[in-house]
Amino acid sequence: MLFKTLDGDIISLLSDWGEMLFLLILYCLGSMIIVLIFDFIAEYFLFMKDMKMDKQEVKREYK
Repeated sequence: MLFKTLDGDIISLLSDWGEMLFLLILYCLGSMIIVLIFDFIAEYFLFMKDMKMDKQEVKREYK
């Protein structure tokens, strides 16, 4: 696609570069969404792990 732009006119050149920029943005956003989903899941499980009481806290709460 890049080599096709060497012998094209300015309108097709801008169209091709616009399409490539759109795809780049789309792929970046897709990758970010995947990372955000995994981060949300990891943070949720770490939060739940931190909220659990240990044995000493359970004994103090029971009294």
